[in-house]
Amino acid sequence: PGVQCRSEVGNYALKLNKLDIARAQLSDPKFRHSKEGQQLADNYTQRAIFLQQWGAADQGFALLDSGATLSDAQYQQWFAILLHMQRDQRILDLQSQGVMNSAGMQLAYAQSLAERNALTQLRRYLANRKPVFDSAIEERNWMRLLATYSQEPGHTVAGWSVKHPENKQYVLSTLVPIRIQKGDWKGANELLNTFPEM
Repeated sequence: PGVQCRSEVGNYALKLNKLDIARAQLSDPKFRHSKEGQQLADNYTQRAIFLQQWGAADQGFALLDSGATLSDAQYQQWFAILLHMQRDQRILDLQSQGVMNSAGMQLAYAQSLAERNALTQLRRYLANRKPVFDSAIEERNWMRLLATYSQEPGHTVAGWSVKHPENKQYVLSTLVPIRIQKGDWKGANELLNTFPEM
């Protein structure tokens, strides 16, 4: 079948919610890389989202990503689906390729691990990431995760390079008392010594 035929069959199948038939049309590499194939892949992905077929949506985004045609909004959508599916390894693999690696996405992924109580994974993730936040609130939320879940919270937060000045006060007024309350005097001192000018 030619490009036009595959496009018509695939799009008609989507109207009937027959994702498998539409996906079969995209198995032809020549068609998949054509303009019509890219459009079918996008239509397939959006129909899968509408039908809440998250695995199919993931496949669709992967097809679009292989053609380097995803917009920022589509990456956000894909990331949200992977978070919903708790596809941790898939997220980590994509982040290692430089995809879904914005500071906000790193924060959202870390928060997702915290909500699921996946502490080993969360500690490893926090230890290996140094996102730069444009927002003071996002930075504060990251610091809260560091202070709550890191192996050595006082040391870890003290080693964090605070970008937003208002977060220096947050460290002193919130995190230092928490360390003291937990009996972590060494951690409290490390935090205090981070901002001697305050």
